[in-house]
Amino acid sequence: TFFDWEVGAPLKTYSCVVGGAVTCPTVPAREGQEFSHWEYLTESLTATGNVATTKYETREGVTGNWLDISGTTNVRAVYKKANHTVTFNGNGGAVSGNATVSVPHGDYLTTFPTATRTDCSFQGWKDANGNWVDSGSYKRAITGDLTLYAQWGTGSYKVTFMEYTGMDASGKNTYQAWRERTVTAQEAYN
Repeated sequence: TFFDWEVGAPLKTYSCVVGGAVTCPTVPAREGQEFSHWEYLTESLTATGNVATTKYETREGVTGNWLDISGTTNVRAVYKKANHTVTFNGNGGAVSGNATVSVPHGDYLTTFPTATRTDCSFQGWKDANGNWVDSGSYKRAITGDLTLYAQWGTGSYKVTFMEYTGMDASGKNTYQAWRERTVTAQEAYN
């Protein structure tokens, strides 16, 4: 008999000959978890299916057929925490570091890569809804795959304004630095 994690109503009951095999049933979906393996229960169950005594033998990797049935056999589904993929999209730039990370269901992002883009300054990450995301403020538990997008500001440039001072003895124009200022690309074009 196959049970879900909480031993109660059976998922599937089979009859077969001693030494035979049965096909494992499909397990129900569980929020934030994924099926891992079947676990052999060497306990006795009461008439209503409640566990009277419990001892488990893990048979990892058993997902298709349960082989060598030697008598009344009870097994239950074992689950593990699901993992979700967080993708960092450079949004026209290049991600510095891992562009994808795997995060267990319900956990939080704790580190973020940076990104680079010619003539732009990296501002941070936003989710698809336009919410800013960073390790200090993003306190949403990861419950599914997620894509974050790099946000860019205009680059800044150091501009030196030169003052014409005349010609030197050989006839070449001469200049001296008059003032320096850092401007954004937008300011430089205005």
